[in-house]
Amino acid sequence: MDVLTQCNQKGFPIPDRLLNSLDWEKVDRFASFLEEKNEPGGFFSQNDAARILERHIYENLIFVDYVSSRLKVSRETKLADAGSGPGLPGYLFHCLKDPPAVTLIDSSKRRLSFLEAWANDSRAAIESSNEPGKVNANTARLNFRYERLEEMKASYDIITIRALIPFPFCIEIVAALQPVGGHLFLATTEPPPKFKGLQAFGYVSRETYVPSELTFLGARSILHLEKIAKQDSRYPRSWKIIQQEMQKWKESTR
Repeated sequence: MDVLTQCNQKGFPIPDRLLNSLDWEKVDRFASFLEEKNEPGGFFSQNDAARILERHIYENLIFVDYVSSRLKVSRETKLADAGSGPGLPGYLFHCLKDPPAVTLIDSSKRRLSFLEAWANDSRAAIESSNEPGKVNANTARLNFRYERLEEMKASYDIITIRALIPFPFCIEIVAALQPVGGHLFLATTEPPPKFKGLQAFGYVSRETYVPSELTFLGARSILHLEKIAKQDSRYPRSWKIIQQEMQKWKESTR
């Protein structure tokens, strides 16, 4: 059963702009991939395995809609999904009819490599079919990088983060990957705590949005930050130091 039909049956509303902007066949194929490769890829917990539609696909469709409604996302946009895992939410931006150049980044190949192999197989299948017209520039606009974010050299207009490391450390490790004028979108299970140090990373907060469509899942928020200045030269710190600081933070919140 396709994703749209399932969402309709479960009463999950799809915004009109998303209905028109997505290639739903690609969304369906990606949903099938997540279900078929969940166990060998270790994508989701045992509890989530039976709720992939609502807890992962639908939730991230709403995330895509939010980003697309705040910014113009076009073929000229360079978008990176930091700590992408099995490709969420990044691959869903690739499912737009007019997709940006999407880069999925994860320091571990454990989950993301399953998606890369599947995407390559899908491309090969299309190329060998009798419909060569389906292979176009969009297919090549999906990239995979297996690197530590704090060590990368790159520049992206939009960065998305979901289920990475705690706030605000997740901002630190991507700050050097955005130019002034870039936008960072962070999906969280609850509103992030107020943090006065954003300016050290070059960001200001534009909005903390609570999607009404996701209230049935519990607390869900999307934090929108804009890069207005270059980050302090101290950042990002080495992963060893960030780990130490995260440990101190965890101990202080117990």
